[in-house]
Amino acid sequence: MSELETLIRRRMNEEYAKGSSAEKIAQVIREIINNFDGSGARRN
Repeated sequence: MSELETLIRRRMNEEYAKGSSAEKIAQVIREIINNFDGSGARRN
């Protein structure tokens, strides 16, 4: 599993455990993807 997949799964589980809405979880995932560059390094 890639670093991006691992990060997304972990954050989805964290948000789900907090009782976040589906919209909030989708927003978090979009932010992760938008801040992840193709080289595999996360941008800040």
